[in-house]
Amino acid sequence: MHGIDTGKWAKIVGRLMALVTLVIFSCPSAPARAAAAGEAEIAKALGGPGSTLVILADTADNPGRDSIGRFRALAEAANRYFALNAYGCVQFDFTFVDADGPRGGHDWIRVDGSRSDYPGDGYDYGVAALQKGLAGADLPEVISLERVIVIYAGEDRRLDPEQPLSSSTMWLPPDHSIQLSGRNNTITVHVPNLVLLSETEELGTWVHELGHTLYGKYETRGGHNHLADRYDHGRPGQDYGHLGYWDLMGSGSRWGNPESTSPTHMSSYTKEAAGWLHYQAVSLGHNYRLISLENQRMGDTVLTLDDPLSDDPRCYYIIEARDSDAPFGAPESGVVIYHVAYDYQAGHAVVDALSAQTGDAEVRRLGRTYQHPTLRSAGEYVIPGGLVVRLLAESFFPYRAAVRIERCSPGSLAALVWAR
Repeated sequence: MHGIDTGKWAKIVGRLMALVTLVIFSCPSAPARAAAAGEAEIAKALGGPGSTLVILADTADNPGRDSIGRFRALAEAANRYFALNAYGCVQFDFTFVDADGPRGGHDWIRVDGSRSDYPGDGYDYGVAALQKGLAGADLPEVISLERVIVIYAGEDRRLDPEQPLSSSTMWLPPDHSIQLSGRNNTITVHVPNLVLLSETEELGTWVHELGHTLYGKYETRGGHNHLADRYDHGRPGQDYGHLGYWDLMGSGSRWGNPESTSPTHMSSYTKEAAGWLHYQAVSLGHNYRLISLENQRMGDTVLTLDDPLSDDPRCYYIIEARDSDAPFGAPESGVVIYHVAYDYQAGHAVVDALSAQTGDAEVRRLGRTYQHPTLRSAGEYVIPGGLVVRLLAESFFPYRAAVRIERCSPGSLAALVWAR
């Protein structure tokens, strides 16, 4: 569930040009032949936001089981999620390739060979699905899509080691293109994001991988401007922090009962990177009222505090409120404090959610262990360097909080904790 950095590819220098929405059906008597929407409809779609082509692709030795209706429902749920998470700023225009049309019962495009013929990161499988799904289509010679989603039959490789594919997102270079055979011409498809999803995945994985295709102002590994994972991959240079269930791009994609059915919002760090929220530097000795991240609006602010032990402007704290009762809410209501540092060797930020300094740091719920909010029930958190964040008050339904950041006074409990 991570964006695959292609390394050898050039840095993304901007968003793709025009976007084309396609409505495609294929005829079983003419294998892989597709009939696109009329020219007027294609022209109308040019420049439309979020153009996303979805292809169900299987192989003879591993046929797909679920119907296209389930994936259409997941796509609709993904848009409902982002309407809240992105404060109405993100809407995906999903177009599905149906193998035998809306009246047929076979929804999967059959790619050549067996699953074992497509090892590696899944790029070849994705290209084969796109080429087979649009073969014979009456389309312009050049089309542009913002993303292609290929749903493959079977489990994710992480759950079944016998499977060669796993759910992931590949970031492609701006000059990358895929060629396929149209009805009367060779069609060149430009697409910067290729997403693979197992047919068994629930909503959380869908929105996590779609999150990787969105713009992020901070460069990630390889010089890409997309929203990155917020967990440790366990490989050198790929520790992005430990946010757990407090961020969709961490473990938040797995939240819900059943698992992954109620993914949590992105953290304020990720939302600020996407441009939906803005930072506000705190002043010591002032009281601040916090609206929970789940109930904020586009352009609202989130508090930041310079790290008193560092002169690096990329090293700071974030203070946010979270609401467990909101749709796609966090595991628990409270105030979460994050520490942000920058790994200059790896070239990206490392963001960690800070555990409470008193009481239990973790709790088990819905079959998973998650980290308590940093502050709850009028607690306080001592910032190394002689500062303390105090939770002054809370209210619920919706959750709001009041906090104050000040210096540790001599002889205070906070000063004693810091002295230790």
